[in-house]
Amino acid sequence: MKHLIHAITALLVLVASQGYGLTLNVSDDTTANAASPRTSYRSAATLSAAASKTGPTKIIYVKFDLSNLPDGLLGAQIEKANLRVFCSSVKTPGAIAIAPVTSAWSEETVTGNKQPTRDEHEVSGIPITLNHRKRWVVVDITTLVRDWVDDYLPNHGVALLPEFMPGLSGVSAGFDSKENAATGHEPVIEISLFNTGAPGPQGVQGIAGSVGPVGPIGPQGIPGEKGDRGDAGPQGLPGIQGPVGQTGPSGPIGQQGLQGPQGEKGDKGDKGDPGSAGNVALSGMTSTRLSTLRWFPVNTAYSATNLGAGSLPNGICFDGSYIWIAESGDNQLSKLRLDGTLLGGNFPISVTGSPQFCVSDGDFIWVTRKTTNSVTRYNADSGASGGTITVGTSPSHICFDGTFIWVANAANLTKIKASDQTIQSGTYTVQTPRGMCFDGANLWVCSFSTNSVLKLDPRNGNVLGAFSVGTQPEAICFDGQRLWIANQGSNNVSCITQDGTPVGTYPVETSPAGIVFDGCAIWVTNSGSNTVTQLDHLTGSLIGTYPAGSSPTAICFDGNAVWITSKASNSVLRQ
Repeated sequence: MKHLIHAITALLVLVASQGYGLTLNVSDDTTANAASPRTSYRSAATLSAAASKTGPTKIIYVKFDLSNLPDGLLGAQIEKANLRVFCSSVKTPGAIAIAPVTSAWSEETVTGNKQPTRDEHEVSGIPITLNHRKRWVVVDITTLVRDWVDDYLPNHGVALLPEFMPGLSGVSAGFDSKENAATGHEPVIEISLFNTGAPGPQGVQGIAGSVGPVGPIGPQGIPGEKGDRGDAGPQGLPGIQGPVGQTGPSGPIGQQGLQGPQGEKGDKGDKGDPGSAGNVALSGMTSTRLSTLRWFPVNTAYSATNLGAGSLPNGICFDGSYIWIAESGDNQLSKLRLDGTLLGGNFPISVTGSPQFCVSDGDFIWVTRKTTNSVTRYNADSGASGGTITVGTSPSHICFDGTFIWVANAANLTKIKASDQTIQSGTYTVQTPRGMCFDGANLWVCSFSTNSVLKLDPRNGNVLGAFSVGTQPEAICFDGQRLWIANQGSNNVSCITQDGTPVGTYPVETSPAGIVFDGCAIWVTNSGSNTVTQLDHLTGSLIGTYPAGSSPTAICFDGNAVWITSKASNSVLRQ
């Protein structure tokens, strides 16, 4: 493509057009997932872009309807065309690129192994950072839209391609689709046209030109017969024209015309600076909580989904579209919609062996089975079993690093290649391993009995460092820059950098069991005090502590809400 642009900065502001504005709405949008080559994501609420260490694994395709453009519009009349996509979640920061699609497609037919053709990148190096979560990403594609309008290129839409470095994982982020009924932030193209303006008043009449010279006299004709006395002859030639007089003064200004029609509503302005702190009763107030009646601690009620007596929900995870719960009491795996309703049909899935924790690899849900010393994966669409693998003794916590599944057994780790379920050779000894997380380069593991966290090279399991934290570390999460560890025995949270340098220790309530980052805050479940604590991720200061059922254990974030398993209440809570 003739207009290659590198290292463009994706603006997080709304661009106000000086000319006439138009909006192109999306007609088709979907995700092509290489790891699930026959699956269609046409009805998914989230469009996903992701790359592994070897290349893109999830590519977004978006096509727009040009029918509301004025008839006869030329590309040269377009002043600016901005593609706007709403970033709902960022798992791994990185960059994306925009490429024109060059063959026909529809969201009904695109899958991982059936994708349209693409041209080279129109725009590349568009950064996607943790600060982009819950914000619009705006990219200038004016040249491409002009080519569509002039029929230089057919309009088959664009592809959003994750960029990556070989050997390192690329970006992993989610964007709202047109099927996302929760927010309605579907992709759009906003166009502004050059403003030609209304015709000006007629100018003053110019000065008349000079009369041209008289032509030469023709030859004398043959004498005719004497006629009657003729009429008087024509007037003689005019004299030489006098000099031009000075221009007269301008006439008075006319009356003001009628007011024109009201223009279109402008774009929403930038987010304002944070206001001053509120009183204690409304600590942690945000505009989102206010608009959705979720102010704390005035209203601390969570939406709850009852899973039935004796279910004892333990682990929880989000697969990009649904919430999954591992229930150790009734030996099953439940699947919830984002409104908290349970799916029927093939669900819940029977999982014997006291299922503990679960994780999604994008296509399958992996579940640890404590009493059978195994893990089983289940197809995220159909619920069908994808195979069972024997691991170590009493497996509990589980983690996905983009390529491998890591299982915490009683005294070691098991490493499984997600694509073919093969156990990887090697010795991965960790004393009483518990919660794990991946920071994009390293695997971090809580060592419950040694009061430390270990930093491992996921390629070979080598220990790169061991760092002291609080007493009995149980769970860990990554906020994009630092690690946060929930210490069950000392009732606090430790924060360290990626090189293990301590940042701070922050008190929570009794027996913290789970921890997650939602893009703005750190959430910690306190299983001994039946609460959840919210901390500022920049300072570690307390935002609030709220009731969370009975024995809250695991916690996850779906890009909009925090989900908590309330083990003794046999329910799942959604804030």
